[in-house]
Amino acid sequence: GYKFIDNKNSLPSHLMNSLESFCNLERIKRFKKKSNNKDFMINLLEDGDIQKIDGLIEFALSDNIINLATKYLNTIPFLAYIYIFHSLPNDTVQSSQLFHCDTEDDSQLKFFFYLNDVNDNNGPFVFIPRKKSLEIMKKTNYQGKRLQDSEICKHIEKKEMIRFIGKKGSGLAIDTCGCLHYGSRENKSPRKLLMFQFTNHFTSLYYKSNLAKYINFSKIEKEKLIYCIPQKNFF
Repeated sequence: GYKFIDNKNSLPSHLMNSLESFCNLERIKRFKKKSNNKDFMINLLEDGDIQKIDGLIEFALSDNIINLATKYLNTIPFLAYIYIFHSLPNDTVQSSQLFHCDTEDDSQLKFFFYLNDVNDNNGPFVFIPRKKSLEIMKKTNYQGKRLQDSEICKHIEKKEMIRFIGKKGSGLAIDTCGCLHYGSRENKSPRKLLMFQFTNHFTSLYYKSNLAKYINFSKIEKEKLIYCIPQKNFF
């Protein structure tokens, strides 16, 4: 249910530089003011911004990323969303800071790339491998709710939980529908990460991706258009 991204497939330096310039203090302040969802985390990237970051779409649709998504999902993957999450210093344990699984489908694949060094002080992403997660979900009759640590720890030791800690550019591919997880918990300092979200083309109607509206298809290789144009629109 997960795979750490090796160095050869990590964020290229030119894209990292573009992302760092994009995620400037002015943008953070502006999006913090308009955020009305989570107090501890904001998205710095709107759909209309994706073409402003040189190389972003190209990296999301690169052969290595697509091959991993295709192999895991066992179908033609669909790039549904791209986010840049900025986690703020906080002392809370709520919402997605509690263990949970995403509910878009039976499986999906998210790619996380850290945009700054991440350790235990800035809310690392923490998860439980799929096999153990499914065991816990069965025992707790899991139906998409948030789970308290006390409930989780009845079935797993903390040393079995995996903490995604790494240097800037480090990457992780994970099925967040099958692996219990949380992140951005009790940050002492900010954390930024880039996320690509891949599903199949017929994910439930909960999914209403508009990303394709903002992609300049003239810059995308013809054979890769299938990965970013939702085929469900034709049915």
